[in-house]
Amino acid sequence: FVCLMAGLGERIYINQVKFGDGTENLKIKQDVLRHILQGSSLQEATEKLKQLSVFSSVVLHLDVSETSGGKRIHKTDPVIPVNLTLKSCVEERRLRMTLGANVGTSGDRPPEALNTIQLNNVFGRTESFSFRQEGSEERRHIMLSFNKPLLFQEGNKNISLTGQWGPKATFVGSKYSEHVLGVTTSYRDGNHCFSYNLENRTITPHKLATEKIYMERGNNVKSSVQHNWRGDTRNNRLFPTQGYKCDLDTEIAGVGGDACFFKHRGNFTQYYPIRQMQKLNLALSVDYGVHVPLKEQNYISDRFFLTDASVMRGFKLGGMGPRKGGYPNPSKEKDRGDLVGGDAFVVASATISNLITASPFLFGQHMYTQVGNSVSLGEKGLAKELADPNNMRVISGVGVYGVIGGGVKAELNLNHHWKAAPTDQKNTFEFALSVAL
Repeated sequence: FVCLMAGLGERIYINQVKFGDGTENLKIKQDVLRHILQGSSLQEATEKLKQLSVFSSVVLHLDVSETSGGKRIHKTDPVIPVNLTLKSCVEERRLRMTLGANVGTSGDRPPEALNTIQLNNVFGRTESFSFRQEGSEERRHIMLSFNKPLLFQEGNKNISLTGQWGPKATFVGSKYSEHVLGVTTSYRDGNHCFSYNLENRTITPHKLATEKIYMERGNNVKSSVQHNWRGDTRNNRLFPTQGYKCDLDTEIAGVGGDACFFKHRGNFTQYYPIRQMQKLNLALSVDYGVHVPLKEQNYISDRFFLTDASVMRGFKLGGMGPRKGGYPNPSKEKDRGDLVGGDAFVVASATISNLITASPFLFGQHMYTQVGNSVSLGEKGLAKELADPNNMRVISGVGVYGVIGGGVKAELNLNHHWKAAPTDQKNTFEFALSVAL
C-alpha cells in the first residue's frame, strides 16, 4: 500500500472516492469500495483495504485542492478533507488451493491429508466460498463454507456459515468411526470470533472395541457456543524474529443437545532474535487444553487428540495419549488398547531456527526440545495427572524445513525420544506438511 501524507493519516478525512484508469478491470464492485472508504480517515481506509484480503497492492492519490479550496494545510487543522483516487490496484488470485499431509514411517496407514480450495470475491462484494477435505481415502471429512464481510460495519467484521458432512478422520488405535453432519455460524470482530455450533454425531464401534467406545455408540447432538481470540505481533509470518502469537479458544456445550462440557484450548509462542544478521531465532511456546464434562457422559468426539507436528513432533497422528483396554507393555499394535483422547494436555517447546535462504523459497534448519503430556480425568484430578512425571513425554530433534507460496510448510525431522509411554506410537524419522499461519 503506497499512500501520501502518511504522517497525517489519523486527521485526513476521505470526502469522495474516485477510480483511476488502472482500476477498470477490477472484479470488486466500485460501490463496495466507496462504501468502505468514504467517510473514513486515511489510516482507517488503509487498514480496511488490508483487512479485505482482496488486493496484493494498491496505489492511492490524495487531492486536497478541490475540497480545501486551495487553503494551505496546517499541522494544527483538526480534520483535513480530501478526495481519494485509487490510481491502480492489483487483486489477489481469486482461486487459492492448499495441500497438506502428515506422513509417518510406520507404513501401517495411508497419509492424512488436508486439502482446501477457496474462491474469493465471487460476486465482487468480497464474499468467499471454500471447500475443505481432510483424512485419508478411507476416512474423509468434508466442509463447505461461505464467508461474508459485514461491509456496513466499522473495522474488521464478518459473518460466515460453515456446513460439514462426512466421516470424521479417526486414528490408528481407536476402534470406531464417526460421521458428522453439522453447521456453524460465526461472527468475527477484529481479534474476536463468536460462533454457534450444531452437530449430529454418529459413533459406530468396530470389532473388538472396548466398553468405553460401546457406551458412546449411536447418535448424539452437540449444541455449543464458542469464543476465539487471536493476537499476533510477529514481524514476519513465515520467519518471525520477534513478537508473539497467541490463540485462545473456549467452547461451552449444553445449549440443548446431548453433549454438555466446558472446553478451553490455548497456544502462546514468543519469538526472540539470537543473531539478527545470521537469521537465527529462538521460539518458546506452550500449547494446552482442558475439557471438563458437565454431565456424566463424556463423548470421545470432544476430547483432545494431538494430531500434527505443529503441536508435538515425534508421534504418529493421535499416537500420544490415554488408552483403554490395552496391555502395560504391548508388543503388537492390537495390544496397545483403544485410543480414547485426553481431557487435558500440555506441551512446552523450545526451538532454535536458522534461515538459510529466502529465495526462491524460504529454506532453513531447526533443532528443538519438547515436553508434553496428555491425560484423562482420573481420581487424582487433571492438574495432578498432568504434573505426574510418570506421564511426561520428552523428545529432542533436528531437521530442515521449507516454506513455499501460500505458506505451505514442509518439515523433515529426526527425533530422539528421551521418554515416552509404552503404548505411544513413535516416529523417529518424520515428514510433515502443514500451513504456516
